[in-house]
Amino acid sequence: MQTINKDNLISSLHNIAHSGTDDIEIADLIDVGNKDYMDYLENEVIENLIAKGGATCKFIEGAYGAGKTHLLNLIYKKALEKGMLVACTNLDSAISLTDWKLVVEYILENVEFRYEDITIKSLPEILAFAGEYLVDSEQKKILKSTQLPSNSFKNAILLALNKRVLSSRTWEVIREYLIGRKVNVQTFKSLGITDIRASLSKSNAEYILKTILSSLHILGFKGVVLLFDENERTLSGFGERISRRNQLAANLMRRLVDSCSNGTLEGVLIVFSVLPDFISQVANRYEALAQRLQIVQGESKSIGWATSSSKN
Repeated sequence: MQTINKDNLISSLHNIAHSGTDDIEIADLIDVGNKDYMDYLENEVIENLIAKGGATCKFIEGAYGAGKTHLLNLIYKKALEKGMLVACTNLDSAISLTDWKLVVEYILENVEFRYEDITIKSLPEILAFAGEYLVDSEQKKILKSTQLPSNSFKNAILLALNKRVLSSRTWEVIREYLIGRKVNVQTFKSLGITDIRASLSKSNAEYILKTILSSLHILGFKGVVLLFDENERTLSGFGERISRRNQLAANLMRRLVDSCSNGTLEGVLIVFSVLPDFISQVANRYEALAQRLQIVQGESKSIGWATSSSKN
């Protein structure tokens, strides 16, 4: 049975009373009504789909206070317990799907992985830990020989797996690169590294994310969960005509759904939490995304799920 420090529990309950939002660590302790869905998520989605190399993209639609963030917290904790990598991005005026570089950079720096009682944060730190304790030479060999959208990031991942043989300066440069910071090619050359070039940018962000997700799958991680929580109306509000901003966001979502269904992404669960009317407005204004969504609603009609999935 799960145990939690009494003081931490009381503090979390105070936060819930004050702000209305729960804490990831106690989300399941205060949950009412989501057990059946979480059992389905664990057995059918995580164990029988994601862990076997499949991918799925889901949308949760609901009003403020409907429990969307709480459900994301339940998914977050369950994924950590199952040995998956997890990142949750709050979509607001600071970070939105119109700037995929910022989103990917946030994921790289904040993704978490839990091994036994140890929680490791950020992609490079997770890779360094995995290279020391979890990944074998055969997995590294397979990754090295695999063609991926960004060979530069793949090569940086391989170096991070061997942190123990790198100088402190080399590790610091690789770490900065792997959390999305710009690193000059000349800096790599000065360290004797010639197979890493382009840093994360708006033009390559999507390719880099796909490279990272595929690499983690090859290295034997159980899967990656990417959660996106719309806290402001950054996605809704299409109006009579779809704006350029919303078209960029909708196009990105469409490509992610397609990548899940056509096998481009492996071992990935993507969940978007969106405010009311997003799905209906997409259906009316942006057919390219709408036709990819299969809308399912529960008895309360308060939260809608749209899903596209594939099992390899």
